[in-house]
Amino acid sequence: MLEIPQKIYDEIELMMEIPVDSHNKIVEKVTNISNEIKSEIDSFSSQYCPEDLAHLFYLLGYTLYHNPEKLNNPFIYREIEKSLSSAIEIDSEHYMAQLYLGYNAYDRKDFLLAKERFRLINENDLEPFFALKLLEIKLCCSIRVDGLGSSFQEFEDFLDEADRHPVEDVFPLSLDRTIEDCRNSLRISQEQQLEHLLKRLNASWYSRRRSSF
Repeated sequence: MLEIPQKIYDEIELMMEIPVDSHNKIVEKVTNISNEIKSEIDSFSSQYCPEDLAHLFYLLGYTLYHNPEKLNNPFIYREIEKSLSSAIEIDSEHYMAQLYLGYNAYDRKDFLLAKERFRLINENDLEPFFALKLLEIKLCCSIRVDGLGSSFQEFEDFLDEADRHPVEDVFPLSLDRTIEDCRNSLRISQEQQLEHLLKRLNASWYSRRRSSF
């Protein structure tokens, strides 16, 4: 059985190091890597064990996911969906493919679909960093779908879990943006509850991060 070429992992790592404002460089790198992975799948799929073939499809979806043009190009969106879904069809326990399938829906503001996709993933099946990111994005979906005021208990639960993680795991930018987008829907009586939660978030994230430097 073949093993996934190390070159693919190395190229993806280099892709992730390109500054986010280097739009054309990222697009070029994504295109080159995705073409390389597609060629590997087309030429040698029968020579891979199912788990590695599933991971190749995941790597293809993961690479395409980082194309900065994905939100304006339906073809890229469909390619991401197809690649990640193929990974899951081959290996139903490829939880990272499930995670990015959820992110793909979330980024297109299809919060109901994203919530359903994330609901199917158990954080215990992920490494600690991604488990916390899953809890964060699940909370974001709840806020977007059900409202911030209806999600306070889930917010508390997320903070309880965040307190158990090392400071480098706690970087809730998605939650920060979601709260800013949705807090205007709160009643005045709920503002105090939110302020209490934000103080805890500050203690978990901002204060702990500053003290680690």
